[in-house]
Amino acid sequence: MGRVNAPASADVLSRMMTKLAVALTLINAVVLAVALGCGPMNAASASPGAGDGILRGRGLQLVDREGRVRASISLLAATDDSTETVLVRLIDPDGRPSVKIGASERGGGISVCAARGSSCAVLDAEGDAPVLRLIAADEHQRVITP
Repeated sequence: MGRVNAPASADVLSRMMTKLAVALTLINAVVLAVALGCGPMNAASASPGAGDGILRGRGLQLVDREGRVRASISLLAATDDSTETVLVRLIDPDGRPSVKIGASERGGGISVCAARGSSCAVLDAEGDAPVLRLIAADEHQRVITP
């Protein structure tokens, strides 16, 4: 495992935290839009017995004007190797997920990746010890644990 220069990793971390803030703002905006557009008339058609104003479904996709998926909320079914997982993805115009937020019974995680290259910050919170991995474009990593 190599070392990442402190100024370079601080700059990458700063950009990734900015992306995270934008991502969370977009998620809040989606939740607000769904809540405001989900009156009793709309909710009744979502599923039987849903007259309580709650939108129900197994996933949600936001698309841009060209029809490309730019954000999604998905419920991934359990498999032999994994448990049921909720996954939020924010996707750049090229189809690359820049932000992922996942949660399952094992724990949760978030990754924030640069638009170009492979620099990324990944926070995994499974088990007793969370792990923060900072990955530079040259694939050098810095792992931070408690």
